[in-house]
Amino acid sequence: MSEEPNNPDTPESGNLDPGDLPTLASTGNDDTLDSTHIISRHEFEVQFPEVEGYSIVGELGQGGMGSVWRAVQLNTGREVALKLMRGNMSDDGRIRFEREVKLLARLEHTNIATVYASGIHVGGYYYAMELIDGVSLDQFVETRRLTQRLVLKLMCIVCKAVHHAHVHGVVHRDLKPGNIIVTPKGKPIIVDFGLALSERDGGARITNTGDIAGTPAYMAPEQAEGRVEDISPQTDVYALGAVLYRLVTSQPAHDLTGNRLQVLNRIANNEVRLPSSLSDDVDSDLEMLLLKALATAPEDRFDTADQMADALAHYISDRADESDQTVVSSSREHTIRRPTARVGMPVPMVIGLASLAALIFIGIVTALILGDPSSVVPSHSRPGTTPGNASHPDKPTPPVGTRNAGGFRFDSTILTSPAWTWTKPEPVPNVSRPRMIQTNPRLSADGLRMYFAAFQHKNRDAGFDLWVSHRPRRNDPFKPPVRVEGDSINTTYRESACTVSSDGLTLIFASDRPGGMGRSDLWMSRRKTVQDPWTRPVNMGRELNTAHDEVCPWISTDGRRLIFGSNQDLYISRRNSNDGAFPKPTKLGGAINTSGKELVGWMSPDQLILIVTARLRPNQKGKGNFDLWLFSRKSTNEPFGAAANLGGIVNSQKDDGCPTFSPDGKTMFFHSQRMGHSRIFRSRRVLREP
Repeated sequence: MSEEPNNPDTPESGNLDPGDLPTLASTGNDDTLDSTHIISRHEFEVQFPEVEGYSIVGELGQGGMGSVWRAVQLNTGREVALKLMRGNMSDDGRIRFEREVKLLARLEHTNIATVYASGIHVGGYYYAMELIDGVSLDQFVETRRLTQRLVLKLMCIVCKAVHHAHVHGVVHRDLKPGNIIVTPKGKPIIVDFGLALSERDGGARITNTGDIAGTPAYMAPEQAEGRVEDISPQTDVYALGAVLYRLVTSQPAHDLTGNRLQVLNRIANNEVRLPSSLSDDVDSDLEMLLLKALATAPEDRFDTADQMADALAHYISDRADESDQTVVSSSREHTIRRPTARVGMPVPMVIGLASLAALIFIGIVTALILGDPSSVVPSHSRPGTTPGNASHPDKPTPPVGTRNAGGFRFDSTILTSPAWTWTKPEPVPNVSRPRMIQTNPRLSADGLRMYFAAFQHKNRDAGFDLWVSHRPRRNDPFKPPVRVEGDSINTTYRESACTVSSDGLTLIFASDRPGGMGRSDLWMSRRKTVQDPWTRPVNMGRELNTAHDEVCPWISTDGRRLIFGSNQDLYISRRNSNDGAFPKPTKLGGAINTSGKELVGWMSPDQLILIVTARLRPNQKGKGNFDLWLFSRKSTNEPFGAAANLGGIVNSQKDDGCPTFSPDGKTMFFHSQRMGHSRIFRSRRVLREP
C-alpha cells in the first residue's frame, strides 16, 4: 500500500478528510470517479418513462425490482435518482418495494441515501432519492489506492451509519461494496434497502424460513442456512466484517468456488480463511477484529455495528501513535512501539445451562497461590499438614521489568499503576467455542499454548477433558483447540484443570479417576520434548492428595513451588530441585485465605502480584458470585496487602475466575459465565485515555 499523510484522528463528519485522500491515479479516464455514467436518449434508443413532477434526464441502471433514472424534481429543481417499480412485479416484490420506501424514509443519516418523495406511476410505486455521484466502495479503494488506515476510516463511517439503521429497527441484510457508494470527496453512502428487514414491525419478514436472500460473498451463516428467524443486527455486523476482509486482503472471506450449494455450505460452516494468510498487511490485532466480526454465532460478534466502529477507531489510533514515533536508520524505517490501546476480540453464545455451569464452576475451581513465609499459618482443616518453614525465605525481589521463565520481559507495575486500565473482556477467537463449557485456562510460559478443561454439549457423558490450543507466534491467533494427547491423559472421568511447567515437559492436573486418595487428586505426566505425547500419568501421592478434593494446580516459573486448592483453602508445596518430589504442603493464610472461598488463579513471575478468584470475602463486596481480586506487595519479604477487586470492567454479575497471563503481563485470559455458560475470555491492560 502507498504512503499517506499521518492523521490519527478518526472520521466524525461522515466522510474522509480531503487532505488524506491521495490524488487520482492516472487511468486515462479520471472522470469515471467523479460522475455516475448516464445513458442518454441520444446514446441508445431508450424509451424514457414519464412521471408527473419529474423530468427524466437519463437511465442510471436496471435492478431486480425496477429501473433507476436520473431526473430533475420540478418543484425543487434538484437532481434526484428516481426508482420505478416494475409493472409485472410479483406481490412479494411489490410489498418489498413499498417497504423499502418506508424504511428509507425512516432513516435520516448523512451516510444513508435520503428519500425525498414517493408516489404511484402506472400502477406501480416509485420514489425519488438522493442522487449520488460516485463509485462502489471497492472501486474507490482500488482506484484511489487507499492505504489501509484510510480503508479502516471509511469502514468506521459505514459502521456508524449501519448502527443508525439498527437503532431505528432496520437490518439491511445485503451490505456489500456495491451497495456502498463513495463520492469523490470520500463520503460513503449506503444504498439499496430492498432486502431490509424491520424489527419495529413485530419482526415481520417477507422472506420465508428456508429462503436464502443476500449476496453469498458477504452472507452470514444464518443467512446461508435460510434461518430467517435468526436475522438480526449481528447479521449486518458479519457483512461489515466480510466487506472489510475483502478490502484489506483483496480476497473474499470464504472460498467461493464450486456451485451455489457448495458455497452456501462453506458459509454455513463458516470456513473463514485466516486473513493474515492472504495479506502481510493484516497483523494479529486486525485479524482478531475481523474474526470477531465474522464469528459463526451472532452473539459472538460485536454487540453492535457501533462497537465495531469503536474497535476500528482504537486500532487506527494505536497505529497512528506508532507511526508518530519512527526512527529512520539507513534506508529502512523502524517503528518504536508505544504501549497503547489494542483492539480485543473475543466470542460467546447464551445457552440455557446457567445453573449447570454454576455448579461446574464451584465444583471444579478451588485454586492455588504463590505466597511467602509471612503468610504461612498452621493448618487444621487438612490432615497431616505442618506449619510453614520460615527458614526457607523466597528469593529477593527481582527488579521491575525482569524476564520470566519464558524469556519475556515482565513489568508488574502495569497491573497496579492507575495509568493503566482493562479493556472490555472478549471471548478468545478460535479458543472460546459455542458448544463447549470451558474452565481453568493456563497459558504456557512462551505464550504459544493455551490449556484448559472443557466438555462439549453434544457429548456430556464423556465428562471434562483437557484441551490445548496452539499458535505459531505470540502475535498470531490461537488455532481451534484439540484434546491433549497422551497415554490415559483424558479418560471417561473428569480431568478438571492442569498446569504445565515452563519447559513444557511436566503436566500436573486434577482428576477424579480411580486409584486416587479422594474425590479429586493431583496427577503428573512427563514427556521428553514438547513435540512428544504425554506419558501415562501417576498419582502424586499421599504427601499432596487427601480424602478431600485437590484441584486447580499451578506450578511456579522456577518449577519449585506447587500451588493448589484443597477443601476450599489454598496450599503451597516447596521442593528443593526441579526433579524432586513435592513434600507436604502448608496452608496459605494472612490476607489470602478468609472465611469466604478463595480460588487462586495466577502470580506474576516477580512474585509481587497475585490475582485470586474469590467468593464472599468478608466486608468486601464483589460484582458477582465469584470475582477476580488483586493482591500486591513491594517485595517478596513482605506479606500481600489487602485485596482489591478488579472492578466492573473485568468482573461481571456472573462467575469470573482462574486467570492466566501472557508472558509480558499485558493480556489476561480467564473463564467467565457473563454470556451464558463458562467460556474463555481475555482482557488487556492499556494506557488510559489522557
